Amino acid sequence: RTMQALDEMGGRVKIYARPVEVVKAIPFEQDDIHASYDAVAVRKFWYALVQVNSVFTDFRARFIGKASPSHLFWGSFDLAATRFSGRTAPRHPGGAPNCPDRVMVEAYSHELWSAGFWPGAGLGEAAFYAYAYPNPTGFSSHRARPDAAYFHDTLGEFILPYEAVRTAADPNLAYSPSSSRRMRAQPHSPPGIGAAWRVTTHRYSPGPSVAGLKAPTERVPCQNGIDRRKVYQVFLGR
Repeated sequence: RTMQALDEMGGRVKIYARPVEVVKAIPFEQDDIHASYDAVAVRKFWYALVQVNSVFTDFRARFIGKASPSHLFWGSFDLAATRFSGRTAPRHPGGAPNCPDRVMVEAYSHELWSAGFWPGAGLGEAAFYAYAYPNPTGFSSHRARPDAAYFHDTLGEFILPYEAVRTAADPNLAYSPSSSRRMRAQPHSPPGIGAAWRVTTHRYSPGPSVAGLKAPTERVPCQNGIDRRKVYQVFLGR
């Protein structure tokens, strides 16, 4: 029905009916291997994405330059948010499995700084990631926070295991904008990327003043079960 409706409106849509960014890309209509569906696992993953989206939305809001909204890449199935410096970047070499080089060249045509969350294909566990393109000198040696975060030499990205957040004494606080943002903000400060971005149109906004805001005195639940009172306390520092 969707395709029919698009056709009736004059839209010409062609579906690329095979996966991308995977080594073995079996056309969907021929794939009788990946046919299982675990509703419980899918629902848990969805809950994780809802939580992550709130953090990435805050991450984007504190940057007044060009920044992508929180979005899902269906290739590697990662949720991501990206900031751009405004300067062009060296031509990307491409090489992503079953993904045309022209796609990567266009995607990385400008300097960027990206954070994301994915199920962990190639890593072995679900995790948050953070990387820059091009990768500044000394970027990999920078110490990331929280302590569970580390630089993965093979992937070329900073990694924060989802398990480290899930098993924290207070996951709400461990995964709050104030704490999880440290993982993304800290690698931003090495001279390689900090100096380069400060002399361009890159601007970092500390966010609106919260001097006049007061935290709710009673529990205020959100649809995803988070207590908004805690969120206010995190932002207001009390």
